[in-house]
Amino acid sequence: MTRLLSSKIVAGALTIVFAYIGLHLFAGSRSADLLAGWIAGANYSAGLFDQIYPGYADGFTLHPHPAWPDMIGQTEYRGPVFPFIYAPIWAWAMSHIPSYEAFRVFAFFVLITNLLLMSAMVWLAMQITRSSMPPVLYVSLGALLFAMTTAGNIALVEGQIQILVSVLILLAIERTQAGRQTAAG
Repeated sequence: MTRLLSSKIVAGALTIVFAYIGLHLFAGSRSADLLAGWIAGANYSAGLFDQIYPGYADGFTLHPHPAWPDMIGQTEYRGPVFPFIYAPIWAWAMSHIPSYEAFRVFAFFVLITNLLLMSAMVWLAMQITRSSMPPVLYVSLGALLFAMTTAGNIALVEGQIQILVSVLILLAIERTQAGRQTAAG
């Protein structure tokens, strides 16, 4: 039994199983946060730079730009509309994605990517902490924490792009510990 718990192959297989379960649990999620990036990217590529951020003078609100509800009303999306709150580089990156009519396809692709990135976070954390916990338990606990906490659950439901940022931070830490400062950035 100890050998099974210590197997990185079994832990890897569990990672795939947990990602598969996550795919079925979160497929079709509303991805409102991702939609904000998607719309910001569409506005960026159209040259509508004044319609990327809400632009309210009284301070930050959770209301999107006033033009967004009409734009979104022309799509199949029905759900909450969040404002775009990320750095402008994300609007630029999203501007390279095809038109927002195919948002559901893009959201599904991002869900798969985010599940894989969250799996990578668990593996990177295991390397960084040099945990003595058996890999199978570490991966199982990581999957449970992501599934049962708002940090993982909401990030997947809303299609949040900071999952990628989190992985990049962990990768930089892991690469630094491995003596690979150039790869760490």
